[in-house]
Amino acid sequence: MFSAGFRVKITNFGSTRYGFFTAGHIAESSATIYIKADQSGTGTDVAIGAAASYDIVCSGSVDAAFIELSSSVVPYNSVFDSSTALYSGTVVALPQWASVYKDGASTHVTSGIVENPSFLWNPGNVVLTDMVKTTYERAGGDSGGVVYSEPSGNMSYIVGIHSGGATTNGVSTYGVYTKAQNALSVFGAEVY
Repeated sequence: MFSAGFRVKITNFGSTRYGFFTAGHIAESSATIYIKADQSGTGTDVAIGAAASYDIVCSGSVDAAFIELSSSVVPYNSVFDSSTALYSGTVVALPQWASVYKDGASTHVTSGIVENPSFLWNPGNVVLTDMVKTTYERAGGDSGGVVYSEPSGNMSYIVGIHSGGATTNGVSTYGVYTKAQNALSVFGAEVY
C-alpha cells in the first residue's frame, strides 16, 4: 500500500505526460498502479497508470516517482481525506517551526511542525540530503502522500511528498518528506 502525492505534468520534446508524484522507494519500474473504484477502499481495482524506470528517483535530495496516468484518468488537485484544495502551479518551502500537514493512506490527515528544514536522513540503504524532518504522525502506507501547508480557508500550498520517518515502541516519533521543489526540479515537472 502507498499514497498518492500531488498531480504534475512533464513536457519533453513537445509531448506532455500527466500524472502524479509518490515516493520513489515504493515504486516498481513498469508495475501497473491500481486504486479502488470507490473511496471506501472496497471496490474493484482499477488500473490508473505506471512508472517507467527513468521516472523513479531515490537518491540525493529526492525520494519520488512520477506515475504516468492512463488517458482516462483525471486527477484532482485536492487532499483526498478533506475538503482542502491545493494551489495549482505553486509550491512553497516551509521554515523551521511552521505548521505542516500530511495526507496518507494509513493515518490520513495528520499535522505537526517542521523541526529541521534541511535534514540528512538515512532510512537504511541510502542517504538522502535536504529532506524535511517534522513531528506529524505517520505509518507504513503513508509513503508518497502529499505534504502541505496550514490551510487558509480551504486552500493550501503543496510543500512535499511524504517519505517515511521513525517509530519508537510503536509510536511515530518523526516524519520526513521530500521538498516539492526538489522533486519538480529533478523531473523537470510542474504542478498544474
